[in-house]
Amino acid sequence: MLKKISLLFFTLATFMLAQVNLQEMRDFKFAYSLFEDGIYQLAFTEFQKFIKNYPESKFVEEAQFFSAESMFKLGEYDSALKIYISILSNLPSTRFKDKANYRIAEIYLKRKNFISAIENFKKAIETSSDKLLISQSAYYLGEIYFEQNDLRNALRYYTLSYEVDTTGEVAPFAIFLAGFILHKQGKFQEAIEKYKSLIEKFGEGRGKLEKILNDARLNLTECYYKLKNYKNAIEFAREALKEGENERVVFLLGESYYAIGLYDSAKFYYDDYLKKFPNGEFRQHASYSIGWIYYKQGKHAEAIQVFDSLSKGDGEIAGLSLFYLGEVKKVAGDTAGAISVFKNFIERNRNYSNLYARANYELGLIYFSQGKYDSAIAHLEKIHLEDTSDVKIKAFELLAQSYIRMGNYSKGASILRMIRNEFKLSSDNEAVNIYSEGIALMRDGKFNEAIKVFEEFLSKFPNNVNVEFVLLYAGELYYKLGDYKNARRCYIEILNRFPKSTNAEQALYSIAWSYFKEGNYAEAVKQFEKFLSQYSIGKRALDARLRLADSYFMMKNYKQAELNYLSFVRLFGDQEGADYAYFQLSQVYFRQRQMLRSLEMLNLLLNKFPNSALVPSARYQIGWIYFQDKNYTPAINSFREVVERYPNSELAPRALYGIGDAYYNMGKYELAIKTYLEVIEKYPDSKYAGDAISGIQYSLSAQGKKTRSC
Repeated sequence: MLKKISLLFFTLATFMLAQVNLQEMRDFKFAYSLFEDGIYQLAFTEFQKFIKNYPESKFVEEAQFFSAESMFKLGEYDSALKIYISILSNLPSTRFKDKANYRIAEIYLKRKNFISAIENFKKAIETSSDKLLISQSAYYLGEIYFEQNDLRNALRYYTLSYEVDTTGEVAPFAIFLAGFILHKQGKFQEAIEKYKSLIEKFGEGRGKLEKILNDARLNLTECYYKLKNYKNAIEFAREALKEGENERVVFLLGESYYAIGLYDSAKFYYDDYLKKFPNGEFRQHASYSIGWIYYKQGKHAEAIQVFDSLSKGDGEIAGLSLFYLGEVKKVAGDTAGAISVFKNFIERNRNYSNLYARANYELGLIYFSQGKYDSAIAHLEKIHLEDTSDVKIKAFELLAQSYIRMGNYSKGASILRMIRNEFKLSSDNEAVNIYSEGIALMRDGKFNEAIKVFEEFLSKFPNNVNVEFVLLYAGELYYKLGDYKNARRCYIEILNRFPKSTNAEQALYSIAWSYFKEGNYAEAVKQFEKFLSQYSIGKRALDARLRLADSYFMMKNYKQAELNYLSFVRLFGDQEGADYAYFQLSQVYFRQRQMLRSLEMLNLLLNKFPNSALVPSARYQIGWIYFQDKNYTPAINSFREVVERYPNSELAPRALYGIGDAYYNMGKYELAIKTYLEVIEKYPDSKYAGDAISGIQYSLSAQGKKTRSC
């Protein structure tokens, strides 16, 4: 709204003292006195008469100007404009140039010819040394630009207006409007400086000034609130309330107290607002904030009542209230109610929005916690990649974990990779995502890909809390792929960096195993002995004792192998692995041609561990020892037990073939042939089927018979 402010900047110029006709002087003074008395029509007539009667007078310039002024005062703007333009055209050096440009600009402004008004106000500023005229012109330029929403130029000219004349009539309005523009532009600190300057300079103003001073205090409250300087916001709000009740001030008091966590004080002002302004602009917002206060105070029933009531309306507050109704129900433990509300929210808000994304995320979170991963995925997949809500990254991470929980490790890993590629993550968040991706790939059996991800993790986050586990997983994967050197590199780093960790035991154990797998049995012996010196009990310790003995066995150091196997059965005769120790002892003795001791160990195995998986091997080995000792009858009996008790064992065709060979060696060729045929019939795909054919041929030949096809 353009403010109309009168200008009283015109004073009659000092009359020329040089020879002036006395009557001429009287006629001019008469016309001017009429102008001063506000008798503008008669003044115009007298000025025109003066110009006609004294065309060479020193006062013609004044007479022309005040003729235009008289027309302007009478509202005869066309006539006034014509005269002002004539003066500027005919008298380019006139001392009324700036005043004429100002009046021309005013006339154009009244006619809403803003382009011409701007041009002439600027001319007035450029040609004048009159502070009041410059201030007024700049103020009107500010008004025009403000109306046109050209805030940059509006601010420029308002600032010029009050800087040129800080005590003028328009100065307080110019300062206020400059502050208001800065306020509107979000430059709250600069706006505060303008508002405070206004209050300091014109704080005792009345009438028109009283309103803008009150508005300045109110706007200061809002600016301080926007800057989160809630203490000052409260201070100025209280000052503003001294001038009378104002609904925005009361509301901002509630908002400020809410922001600093003084919820009881905030609720007092929200309640006061609703009481005094039941139809006020912020009534829904005040009620909504009361609902939030109840929520934060743990008064879930009251919060549910408020949000439920507000959610039944339309508009932004209704939508927010419906969403947070679901949130409160979830926190209050009403999971079924929360699910219902969130689904209702999604149904009512089909157009994609941040809250739409959050509602789907909340549903995904609930279903995930319930183990309903397929339902979680259905909602989480509704969230867009370009979503701007604060749950987007968490939603995609939860989607990845949902797929992983369902066993779709590949999909989970690909989503985690997408998150890293598409979003800028914090260092901690990126570390968690890389770690999870590596785990997913490992579970998916993609060991090489998992290793690459784990190595990336170790490169980027060498001091992360999960480094120890990543080293362990990478070591295990390298081990499974047979890359024992890199596996040891990972295990050794665990031992160096985390010597007291619970994973140090596994690392040292795996180092020993890696040497064993490589066939470096001497180094394996050292590492297993080192392991046992540090970890003498437990499941790994039992296995390490056996592997230590195995290492000696593979080195053909049967004495040390025997000592370690014997030590195991004596100390841990009833533990898992004792059956294996007995079996290996039998192998040690067999290799040393101590057949009786070998048989003794095998019989101990059968007696002590009748359900051992090694029983078929033990029975076969007994038969083989008898066979090697040419004691064929007990050999046949042992082999027969293997065939009859374990017909599906891989040892069965071998044992059956051994029976055939025993008969052959005994010279019982028909029985041998019969047994060989049994091998071919029962185990045609076994490698012993071919050997059986040869056995038949040898048996026939031994009988002096021709071979026949089988």
